[in-house]
Amino acid sequence: MPKLKPSAREKKRYLVLLDKKEKIDKILRENLGIGYVRARPFFIEAGKKNEVDYAIVCINNKSLNDVKSALANAKINCIGISGTIKKARSKFLPKIRK
Repeated sequence: MPKLKPSAREKKRYLVLLDKKEKIDKILRENLGIGYVRARPFFIEAGKKNEVDYAIVCINNKSLNDVKSALANAKINCIGISGTIKKARSKFLPKIRK
């Protein structure tokens, strides 16, 4: 099977969120409905830093606004959004404080 051209690939964004992975997934499933399939959330990393739970979530670029509004309604803090995992880790993880 031939490779996809870069213009045909799905564009992704990485969100750094302050909450537990299970809670974030539950909120996205409840609030997005069918949009959950379109958003295609994928948890890259989840853990604790300075006694604060965080998660890095990969989502589809086109459903970014839907995901942000669903998380805002649930009062989940989004530290930042990045186009690469490396930038998400280096730029936003040091900002996590208790």
